[in-house]
Amino acid sequence: MHNFLGIIAARKKSIRIKNKNLEKLGKKKLIEYTFSSAKKSKKLDKIFLSTDDTKIIKLAKRYNIKAPFLRPSSISTSKTKMETVVLHSLKFYKKKYKILPKNFVILQPTSPFRTQKDIDNSINKYKKLKSKSLVSVSKPLNPVEEIFIISKRKLGKNLKKFKNNSLFLNGSIYIRNTKEFLKQRILISKNSNYFVTKKINSIDINDKMDLSFAKSLIK
Repeated sequence: MHNFLGIIAARKKSIRIKNKNLEKLGKKKLIEYTFSSAKKSKKLDKIFLSTDDTKIIKLAKRYNIKAPFLRPSSISTSKTKMETVVLHSLKFYKKKYKILPKNFVILQPTSPFRTQKDIDNSINKYKKLKSKSLVSVSKPLNPVEEIFIISKRKLGKNLKKFKNNSLFLNGSIYIRNTKEFLKQRILISKNSNYFVTKKINSIDINDKMDLSFAKSLIK
C-alpha cells in the first residue's frame, strides 16, 4: 500500500486560457513545474497523472510520471468536480493494485511556484496532526481591509477586523485520507487542518493576467 498517492489533475480544455497547462512559462510549460516538484518530493510514494490530453501525457514521460489511463471526456469538462476526478483515479488504482492508497495528495498544475518543500512539509504536518484532511492556504495578495461585502448593489461592512488572521485557500495542495474521502465524498472536511505557504508560492494561474504576472516573476 502506498501511504501518499500524488494525483496531478490536468484537463485539456480551459475556459480563460486555451491549452493553459501547456502555456510557456519561462523555459518550461506551466504543467512542468508541477511535474518537477512532485518528482522531487520525498514523501509521495506514487504519482498518477489524470488527463484527457495526449500531449500532456507525452510531456509527463520526460519526468518519468506515468498516466495509467486517458481520462474520459465525460469527466473532463469545466463542470467536472475534482471529487469525480479523484474517484476515477482511485477506482483505477484499486483495479491495478488490488488495494487503495492510505492517503492522496492533489497537485493542480495552475500552481507553478509550489515547491517540493511545500509538498513534503504539508505532508509532515498532516502526519504530525494525525489529520484526515489538510489544505494549503496563504495570506491574501491584497490587503484584507480593502475587501468589502457587496449585497443588493451596495457596499456592506468591510472585513478589517479579519486583517491579522485572514488566510485564503490557494488551491495548491489538498491532502485527504482515502477512507474518509470515500465516506464523505468531499475533499475538504469540516475539521480540515491547514498548511501555510508563502504568498509567491501560492500564485494560482486562472486567467491571462495571472499568467502575465507569473511570467514577470520568472524573468
